[in-house]
Amino acid sequence: MTEKGKQRAPEIIRKHRLSEMFLMKIMKFGWEEVHKIAEELEHIKTNKF
Repeated sequence: MTEKGKQRAPEIIRKHRLSEMFLMKIMKFGWEEVHKIAEELEHIKTNKF
């Protein structure tokens, strides 16, 4: 993995986990649904999300 990849990986994983929790706890999605959606959300490039 490149140095840039090593720096970005923890950020992406964190965003993924937070997205999963938001989708489950706030949006009331089932566990089987949240992973795929979180995979899409984790790559959004904004600090607001």
